[in-house]
Amino acid sequence: MRQIRSELLKLRTTRTTLGLVLGMVALVVFTVVIQLVASQFEDSGIPRIEERDTQRTIFATASTAGLFAVLIGIMSVTGEFRHGTIRPTLLFAPARAALVVAKGVACALAGGLLAVAAVVLTFGIARAWLQVDDVEQSLGRSDLLAIAAGTVAATVLWAVIGVGVGAVVRNQVAAILATIVWTSIPEPLLMALVPNVGRFAPGVAADAVSGAPGQEMLSPFASAAVLALWALAFVVAGSVVMARRDVP
Repeated sequence: MRQIRSELLKLRTTRTTLGLVLGMVALVVFTVVIQLVASQFEDSGIPRIEERDTQRTIFATASTAGLFAVLIGIMSVTGEFRHGTIRPTLLFAPARAALVVAKGVACALAGGLLAVAAVVLTFGIARAWLQVDDVEQSLGRSDLLAIAAGTVAATVLWAVIGVGVGAVVRNQVAAILATIVWTSIPEPLLMALVPNVGRFAPGVAADAVSGAPGQEMLSPFASAAVLALWALAFVVAGSVVMARRDVP
């Protein structure tokens, strides 16, 4: 518990965390507005904003928090190696597996807060836009609750995955680039070419958990289980690598 409190203190007092929070807020607002504007164009004579899947995509924009959660997770580990603070950290907590777990718990809590903020922003902007534009909201309260809960769950797991990735690939730039490139290029291609395999990729599973529409995806509950297994696998791998790696 002391180590978890220590990791939370690091997150609260690091300027990088504040920068990521502000970046998430800006990106969420920008993405929601762009999607709302784009959905005004008519498709077969009907504005797409009135379609259920379009509204689901707009509200699921809150899942953008997952990107920043995984970055927080990665940087919580790689930043220690980059700035040399890993040495006093390990003097205080020599059990490296416990350190990885403590970072995972702290970043998961931070990810949950990011997700809540993203949901409030997204839902607030989208619902206000629909009311001003006099468009009927196609999604019921249960649908919105499922999207919100799924977004929080996916973001928390993304933060844990980030910790595992950072522990395995301690070079900060390499870890961040590898994560972004993987979710941006190979995963979409895999989903398009071999959907029966692509649906088990972490990014696709996170989208399904967050409520994004898609016919080839697993159910939200099954996707949550897949994403949880990815998180567990990365944490275990990170713990093993940290235990065997020399500290410079």
